[in-house]
Amino acid sequence: MQANVAIAQSNLAQAQETLNTVKAGADPNDVAAKQLQRDSAKANLDDIQTQLASATMVAPLEGAVSAVNIKAGQNVTANAIAISIVDTSAPEISAFVSEADISRVKQGQSARVTLDSLPGVSVSGSVASVGIVGRTSSGVVSYPITVRVTPPQGAVVREGMTASVTLVVEQMSNVMVVPNRAIGGSTRNPTVTVMVNGVAQETPVTLGLADDSNTEVKSGIKQGDMVVVST
Repeated sequence: MQANVAIAQSNLAQAQETLNTVKAGADPNDVAAKQLQRDSAKANLDDIQTQLASATMVAPLEGAVSAVNIKAGQNVTANAIAISIVDTSAPEISAFVSEADISRVKQGQSARVTLDSLPGVSVSGSVASVGIVGRTSSGVVSYPITVRVTPPQGAVVREGMTASVTLVVEQMSNVMVVPNRAIGGSTRNPTVTVMVNGVAQETPVTLGLADDSNTEVKSGIKQGDMVVVST
């Protein structure tokens, strides 16, 4: 194809040179004929260049080629994946969230990611997308999400790494918390046992947010109280 472009460019240059020569005092009919030849050569060059552009494969994004699925001379269909490209500028983690929690997951939420291959390294990120079609495994429905991460300086996130994602669905600052093991009573009437003058006393409390380790206490005890923790 490049050879055809070179030939068409040469033909156009010759036609243009001939036209310039004829214009210097020649018959108007000859000038018109040479102009037609020059226009025809230009149209032929434009057509070949258009064909060359159509035959050139251009990646839709910057990245690294991860797989080449075709060979020279092989026939391919319109839907065939010829080359796979990985976008290395914005690593993403694919994860699944259970149907019990998916309603609390929103695009843009903060996330913390830990990678088995990078122990001790916490990678920050945010939810890029939340799927609407779930999958069922062992009777449990879960939904796919994508988390875009920003690796710290010097850390490399590679395709296929195993990751654990913690999503921040709610956040409170400067609140009083107690270990989850310190909470007793019932769901409707929670209590915390505190030591008063060496005596354990069960005290009703009002609870707030909770995570896997601690629970916010809105009222019922005060900062500095000694609480009893079940072991």
